[in-house]
Amino acid sequence: MTDTAQAHGPSPLSPVEAIERFLADLSRPARLLVAVSGGSDSLGLLFLLHRLSAPFRERLDLLAVTIDHALRPQSAAEARDVSRICQTLGIRHITDRWEGMKPQSGLSAAAREARYDRLCRIAGQEQATLILTGHTLDDQVETVLMRAGRPGSEGTTGLSGMAPSVLLNRSIWLHRPLLASRRQAIRDCLSAAGLGWVEDPSNTDPRFERARLRAGLALDDEAMRAHLARVSVASERREGLSTAAADLLEKHLTLHRGVAAELSPEILQVGEAVRMHALGALASVIGGRPHGPPRDSLARLAGFLATGRPGRMTAGRVVFDRRRDRLYLVRESRNLPELAVAAGQTTLWDGRFCVENGDDADITIRPHEAARGAAMEAFPSLPGSLALQAFRSLPEILAHERVANGRTALRPVLAPYERFLPQFDLKLAVSLAKQAGLDAFPPSPLNVFMRKT
Repeated sequence: MTDTAQAHGPSPLSPVEAIERFLADLSRPARLLVAVSGGSDSLGLLFLLHRLSAPFRERLDLLAVTIDHALRPQSAAEARDVSRICQTLGIRHITDRWEGMKPQSGLSAAAREARYDRLCRIAGQEQATLILTGHTLDDQVETVLMRAGRPGSEGTTGLSGMAPSVLLNRSIWLHRPLLASRRQAIRDCLSAAGLGWVEDPSNTDPRFERARLRAGLALDDEAMRAHLARVSVASERREGLSTAAADLLEKHLTLHRGVAAELSPEILQVGEAVRMHALGALASVIGGRPHGPPRDSLARLAGFLATGRPGRMTAGRVVFDRRRDRLYLVRESRNLPELAVAAGQTTLWDGRFCVENGDDADITIRPHEAARGAAMEAFPSLPGSLALQAFRSLPEILAHERVANGRTALRPVLAPYERFLPQFDLKLAVSLAKQAGLDAFPPSPLNVFMRKT
């Protein structure tokens, strides 16, 4: 790297170097599920994996999967084109079509959710080791710039961009091997091999935010190095915050039955950034929400705690109760749901408990009635009012019509990490899962990643 490049940040990786690094870090034997749309990024990923993994072929299996969202008339033909390319390369290919009505609003988000659900299902059926997607450095920079353009984004963890690895549905890791490589470099590899790709018209459709941003974005090598440097700094900051928050909670948190948090006063003596990151994560678990309280609520909470006075405030469905020698967090008692769960059905209650009705009768899940004696028995170490509130936030099972046969299971859920767990937050998630008495998260098959964590 030249002095100029060093001054402006790290250089992007060539696609070949990126895949070679990935293969060197991958534990084998492995079965890799490669999500391939037919666009240049995913097709380039598949092509380079096929070419560069040849020496490991006996211990490495590639499976290509195309999720046809059925949003354009050409999508089925494009999936067949991918299938033909895979046949030429000797790679097994599966097409999974998203049938049914599509939402009128939030279509991009719904399509992304459908894609991940289907990839996870197929990965389970095929006993895949890892899901791979073709996200590039261009995607990363666009993502960060979109987030940076939103009000109140300055200094937020979202500016760290996409994590290289994400645990999906608490079951399988997804990895982005080309996240430090340029799209044009990937296209150059495909062109040199005589392979074409599909141009998705949504990439230039001004109805979509990313397309509007991309149309006015000029990213030469120097600009890209500068963006890459900023993303690297933000990623390191986020991972550092999350690790420090995990250490803080391991020392000072007691989690009561997964629904009430008790923190020793020492947590209020650490730096505000780490303290609020820890409290934001904890609030999302206690409140049963995938994200912590909004930024303005956390700012109010920081001001409330800075006074040093006892008191209560609510943020993100969570009551923060400051006592003389403790800080407590409990789910507020408003809007606790009552849900009917049919026999054999699994559902999520209040974002905090997974309910599996293994009975042969329907059941109802509702919050417990306020019963002080039962509350103190369930939470003997909590102050009386907090014990009652925590007890109310526990789910109660009522059988319908017939006596249930006792096969209903309740499992606490860590709402911020159940669906998507970015590698930035793994240590924090592990710490909270341990406190909640949950099973460990599946390990990543990438050795370098696991050494870091």
